[in-house]
Amino acid sequence: SRLSGSRDLLDELKCAAATGQAGPAELFRMVTTDAAALLRLPDAGRLAPRVPADLTVLRSSAADPFEALLAAARRDLALVMIGGRPAVGEAGLRPVFEAAGVRVRAARVDGRESWLAETLARQLRRAACSEPGLELAEGQPA
Repeated sequence: SRLSGSRDLLDELKCAAATGQAGPAELFRMVTTDAAALLRLPDAGRLAPRVPADLTVLRSSAADPFEALLAAARRDLALVMIGGRPAVGEAGLRPVFEAAGVRVRAARVDGRESWLAETLARQLRRAACSEPGLELAEGQPA
């Protein structure tokens, strides 16, 4: 949920960090392993063989991965995978979608050329509201 009225989970993490009540590593656990345990999802919140991966790959130059997460904005997303399948990826990662057999739609996410899985693009088109900063390409799926 967007508890603070922030735009996304990355902004929510920044708000949580600003309170000083949890450090970067603890906040990371809160949105991965701790959340999975709370929801009783034994295969979620971790990477392991034969477990479908829900993961986010960020562009960052930070040495510490937890600090990188707190410094990240949506424009820093390189790839989002849900259930081991790419859902959103920057333009140069189209081969990832092709290797997974995922049809794509061209889009711009916060001004960056990107690909969205066609199934996600269809859901977004049917949604009653729009997502600021997301522009889907018109026409047929790429």
